[in-house]
Amino acid sequence: MSRPEKIEFCVVGAGFAGLRIAAALEQAGSEYIVIDKGRSPGGRAATRRISEARVDHGIPWLTRTGGLSDNLIDRLREAGLVERLFVGGQVGDVWSCPDGINAVAKHLAAGLNARFSQRVEWVEPPSGRGSGATLRVADADGAVATLEARHTILTAPVPQAIEMAPFLTGQIGSTRPEEIYEKAVLGLARLRHSSDIPESALFENPADGIESVIVESAKFLDRPPSVTIRCDPESSDRLFDEDDEYAWQWMADRVAGMPLLSVEPEEREVKRWRYARPVRPVRAPFITLAFPTTRSGTATISACGDGFDTGAGTGLEAALSSAQSLLDRQPW
Repeated sequence: MSRPEKIEFCVVGAGFAGLRIAAALEQAGSEYIVIDKGRSPGGRAATRRISEARVDHGIPWLTRTGGLSDNLIDRLREAGLVERLFVGGQVGDVWSCPDGINAVAKHLAAGLNARFSQRVEWVEPPSGRGSGATLRVADADGAVATLEARHTILTAPVPQAIEMAPFLTGQIGSTRPEEIYEKAVLGLARLRHSSDIPESALFENPADGIESVIVESAKFLDRPPSVTIRCDPESSDRLFDEDDEYAWQWMADRVAGMPLLSVEPEEREVKRWRYARPVRPVRAPFITLAFPTTRSGTATISACGDGFDTGAGTGLEAALSSAQSLLDRQPW
């Protein structure tokens, strides 16, 4: 194996928290790199194509839940990337992206030093021989390289961060990593006809075991009609390891009474998110371990993201708030 590449900061994960930290490092002129296992930035901000239809199946839209999310939405609105959409129910006004929610992540990642389709397999704490943590990184073809970072910042979901760096386990308190997030099972469908598409974009708890049906066509007006069916947490947990056909039929049976889903869709898919929504976050805004080194003073390994409790609730505001808390503290 070749000698490791050396870098001052390595940000693992290109979701909203990782991109917020990378943008701050870029603005400060720091030497950094962002690494993400996905083919593009965004994490759970994912848009799926079903033929010509579009479906935002990770994060359906952005909501104003605090100062940081307000500021981000305002910037995206000024850039022409998001539009206000009233979906009704308990949600009310949201901000959707006509080009898909992943277009927002791509916009935020533009100009940043980022590498995609690269998975961090493990992180080894600094030793006396080096000046920072050693990261083992595998690309999409299985080729492996090592990276030495003086400051490593993990923004992946907490259980994935623990898989990469098991020595962080003691910092998360009494909550087991696998219990922090709810699972989600979703049905994505391109419908046959558009004549029965309702004006409402969101149906909350329309049937037993179904948390919501989102009419994606309300966001993608120039695309074929499409919907997302999201199971509630209990049903998602039960269906998570079932095959796609069984999971889809279970969902279809429950929403068959809805006019827009009364016939078999043109195309359909089942998606699963193991770490869909944090419900029992780590009781800290972030965690950091500091390691004295003989070559460069102190090296650090930190973790932050929407799985950490900043008092900002969940979702976008929580992710941004956790990242900002780390940036404000600057433990490096």
